[in-house]
Formats: sequence, structure tokens, C-alpha cells
Amino acid sequence: MSRQIVSDLGAGRADLTEAQFSYRSCGFNGKPPFQGTALIALWMPGADRSHPVTAESVVARLRQHGWDIDPDFHTHAMAFKRDGLNVKVYVIPPLNSDQHPVGHVMIDVLTECKDTFDHRTDRTAYTSTDITGELAR
Repeated sequence: MSRQIVSDLGAGRADLTEAQFSYRSCGFNGKPPFQGTALIALWMPGADRSHPVTAESVVARLRQHGWDIDPDFHTHAMAFKRDGLNVKVYVIPPLNSDQHPVGHVMIDVLTECKDTFDHRTDRTAYTSTDITGELAR
């Protein structure tokens, strides 16, 4: 689904600035079940990289591809749902003049909390893996 949302936003390899995957616990004390999460930062294709984009422009692109706002998912970001997955989308606001933007948008893709494998045993829990190459295919 991470690849799908990147594609739906029209982003290619040159637009991705970060893409990391990790498992996090949904249980108590870091125990199963786990959920997969992908954190993606990107530039919106065709937009000026020195200026922010509007939330409306991001929402419009996602809605064109079947993403719906999820009113039941409570977050400080825009929450979308498609095919049972929740996606949080943060439009990065204008920064101070001494800061350098890392992208227009941050996306957090969350799988359901159904993975009962204990990812602590194979050391994949809370360890990020670069998935930039996987998303750019």
C-alpha cells in the first residue's frame, strides 16, 4: 500500500526523500500483536520545492485515486483509509528561513494490528529498514 499511495500522489524516485519500514507493538510492554508502519517523506511532483503545498492539493490527488477521509481515525494529521489500511498524511508547513525542508508531505502507512509474530525475536521490532528502492519500482 505504501507503493500505491506514492504512485497515487504521482511521486517517483526523485521525489522520495525518505522511506522507512518498521514493526511496532500494538500490545502491552512491546509484546505482540505488531503492526507494520512505513514512514515516507516526499516532494509533490511539479510543485516548487522552496514553497509549501496546500493540504487541499494533496487531498484532491488522493481522492482522485479512491482514498477516503477516515472520520473514525483520530490523529492530528489528515487520516485516509483504503482497502482496510489507515494512512496519516502530514503536509509540512512553511519553515523558518534558516531551516531546509525535507519534503512537502510526510506519510505514515499503518497496517492492522494482526501480526502475532514476536518481532523482538528476530530483531525487526522498532528497527527501521530503508524501503526507498521498493517504492520507486
